[in-house]
Amino acid sequence: MLLYRSQNLVGLDIGTSSVKLVEIDKVKNAYRLKNVGIAKLPRDTIVNGTIIHAELLEQTINNLFSEYKIKNKNVAISISGHPVIIKKITTDLMAEDELENTLPFEAEQYIPFSLDEVNIDFQILGPCEDKENKMNVMLVAAKKAMITDYISVLQNA
Repeated sequence: MLLYRSQNLVGLDIGTSSVKLVEIDKVKNAYRLKNVGIAKLPRDTIVNGTIIHAELLEQTINNLFSEYKIKNKNVAISISGHPVIIKKITTDLMAEDELENTLPFEAEQYIPFSLDEVNIDFQILGPCEDKENKMNVMLVAAKKAMITDYISVLQNA
């Protein structure tokens, strides 16, 4: 289920060599793919997930939106690269709100950055099949500076 008031959404996959776009609309009780597009990025616009040339990325996004006549401003993006850590971990079995409170302490051993520099999130995957009273958790951390850079590009575009 989409988390936006409008049930229409544009998804952008911003990679090191291209930007991929999908637009979906909700029609009755189903989602419909409205647009799909891809645009190459100039070399070294993004290196290891870090935006080097923001203006080139902004221009590429603008061109995609213009080419496909997209007016929708609800945009979801994916981010990747060195500043993003995704790690499956095992913790004691606990409720989600309890995990939310203890996760920063648990995360320190898996994240090679200061916790002040990152945003942390998680998804409980379920109990461990081979370990009693343990559960699997997907831990995700992304550098705040990287998130700020991407948000800035999207707002400018």
